[in-house]
Amino acid sequence: MLVLINGLSHFGSSLAKDLNDFDHSNRYIFLNTYVSKLAQFKFLFLLPFAGLVISFNGVSSNSGTMNWVLRFGKKVMMFWHGTDALLAKERFLSGTIYDQYIQKAHHFSDAPWLLNELSGILPNAEQIDFKNIELKEIKDPFLTSQVLTYIPDNKEDFYGMSWVIEAAKKFPLVTFYIMGNSGKNSEKLKNLVFLGWINSDEAAKLYENSPIFLRLTKHDGNALSVAQALSVGAEVIWTYPHEKTHLAENQIDFDKKMEELISKYNVSLARNHQNIQYVKEHYNKEVVMKNLINKIHEVASK
Repeated sequence: MLVLINGLSHFGSSLAKDLNDFDHSNRYIFLNTYVSKLAQFKFLFLLPFAGLVISFNGVSSNSGTMNWVLRFGKKVMMFWHGTDALLAKERFLSGTIYDQYIQKAHHFSDAPWLLNELSGILPNAEQIDFKNIELKEIKDPFLTSQVLTYIPDNKEDFYGMSWVIEAAKKFPLVTFYIMGNSGKNSEKLKNLVFLGWINSDEAAKLYENSPIFLRLTKHDGNALSVAQALSVGAEVIWTYPHEKTHLAENQIDFDKKMEELISKYNVSLARNHQNIQYVKEHYNKEVVMKNLINKIHEVASK
């Protein structure tokens, strides 16, 4: 069976590769119809031959590509991640939501709180894991108590930059590394390092060497960056509840957690092996892919 995938480009393309590696009874093709006219043409050319379409992004506004999916009567799996859920909720409340695709699709997310947010919008949503991490064995402790976070340019408020700056002022001997940000919109401090866009190898090294990771978003899905930090035995402060992270619902909580963790790593730079074990159990590629493939076959057979 041919399965077409569109949506978030980075995750969608890697998902197609993993599915092709593990499922030899189907052929998965990712096409970035969001930005490429050629991909749109290829999608429309292949659509009549597809048994299933996976939208790796929740769609709640009018979409030319999805309109063709409905015209051909194709089965649809729709995966929700974070911002797409926020937009759907806003459109629903304002009465501007375009729900033709939503009513047609089978809906999935790996974040239970997103399913709760969308419970009055999605007709048949299920929780399922689709992210995986290949663990690197790391036995040595951390070398220093540096802090890592990701804050893209022009989204500083959404990603909690003000909290990070205040923490950097409070702990001037701790270096704070900020991925994805040039620093053009932010206050400059000696212990704030703005890295801009870096490649995956550079990011992996930063995760490996950072015992504290911050995820301070105002809205979120099941962020892979959190799992990446946990996979190296780091401690994570997150604005969303998780069994292996420290919850910071406000800046007072955040400041308290930062003090606790900085104090901890001033005593010992040991890695948290319970966090590493958690990732081994919940982000194992073989298990995740097997369960996801079974669900794909189930939806396709309905």
